[in-house]
Amino acid sequence: MTIAVVVLGARGLELARKLAAGLDGAQVHGLAGRADGADTVFDDTMAHLRALHRDQVAIVGICAAGILIRAVAPVLDGKQQDAPVVALAEDGSVAVPLIGGHHGANRLARRLAALTGGSAAITNAGDLRFGFALDDPPAGWRIANPALVKPVAAALLSGEGARLEGTAPWLAGAPWRDQAEYRVRVTARRDGADDRTLVIHPAILAVGVGCERGTDPAELRDLVAETLAAAGL
Repeated sequence: MTIAVVVLGARGLELARKLAAGLDGAQVHGLAGRADGADTVFDDTMAHLRALHRDQVAIVGICAAGILIRAVAPVLDGKQQDAPVVALAEDGSVAVPLIGGHHGANRLARRLAALTGGSAAITNAGDLRFGFALDDPPAGWRIANPALVKPVAAALLSGEGARLEGTAPWLAGAPWRDQAEYRVRVTARRDGADDRTLVIHPAILAVGVGCERGTDPAELRDLVAETLAAAGL
């Protein structure tokens, strides 16, 4: 995930540099004439923020939340597509995920809070109640049928619960039941998804491929995909 730490004034520049150093490859973007010395300097705040969002760059704005909201609102694509946007108080006291909470913004806010000693203002019900979000699995895990996340999450939050099939330590905090309308199945296999079964693929498969020098990478990718599909994986 590419991260831009956006600062609009000289007072936030030192904090921005500290955050960028702690956020694996993040760059500081500063408003010309007010935050000179940033890695990238821009003249038009709204246009720059919109361009970053269109390019799928995660934004950490050391500024008022309203500025970020007004900037990216016209270019929002949808919950599954939008890159994270987090507002951070100038003193680092609070990080507020605004967009993409379940797609990296909550994790980013927690990382920011750890770096500043502040707090992450997480508002998503699943994160607060269970410590996880179904549509924001750990790195490497994949949701096979994301359209079913909403009804399954609603069942968990209502107390109705769901049945868990398979092993996923990160899901331990939810009210799982032996008998329930919805199921969450943890499996490396492709099959098993239906209108009552959410399938989550764990990061347990590894592929090793030998080939002749000069082999087309696309040919290798196709071969791997075909082999896994034939095995139902």
